[in-house]
Amino acid sequence: NNQYNNYHNNTISRSYRQCFDTSQGLIFVLDSSKYDHIDTARKDLQRLLQQMTSSSQELSVLILANKQDLTNAMSASDLSQILDLQQLLH
Repeated sequence: NNQYNNYHNNTISRSYRQCFDTSQGLIFVLDSSKYDHIDTARKDLQRLLQQMTSSSQELSVLILANKQDLTNAMSASDLSQILDLQQLLH
């Protein structure tokens, strides 16, 4: 969560940026019950992927939708559409 907050606040340190150059994958965790944060999560994911793919040819991505046990959690299908995963990952 601390890394997300640092990224979200546009205060990624140089060490994070250097990690992008050697990264082979991304694990992106989001709270699937927070509808009011999903647009920010989509933009953050898009920004991260743009930065990471500029330095890597292949990138594995895991999106972990936390809190799926809650009744108000977004489904995997809804998250895929809202995050525009088909567009982002191709």
